[in-house]
Amino acid sequence: MVDIRTNKHSFDFTSELVIKSLSSKEITAIHSAIYPETQVEISTRGKAEISIEDDNCLRMVFSAIDFISLRAMVSSYLRWIDAAISSLEVI
Repeated sequence: MVDIRTNKHSFDFTSELVIKSLSSKEITAIHSAIYPETQVEISTRGKAEISIEDDNCLRMVFSAIDFISLRAMVSSYLRWIDAAISSLEVI
C-alpha cells in the first residue's frame, strides 16, 4: 500500500530469519557477503535488515508491501546465503 500524502510504502508483511553457527568466522563471512545487498534499494516493494548477534547468530528481518515480494526477497537471500556457505566450504 502507498500513502498518497507521503508516497511511502507501508510494509505490511514481515519475516525474520535467524541463522546460528558454531563458528563466528562463518557468520561474519556470510554477513560480509550479503550485507551490501541490504544497502542498495533495488525495489520500493521491500527492504531487508541484517545484523550479527552474539557473534554466532545472523539475524535478518524482511519487510514488504505484499506476500509475493516478501517470498521473493527471502528466497533471494537464502540463495545468496547458500552461495556464501558453498564458497566457504571450497576455501
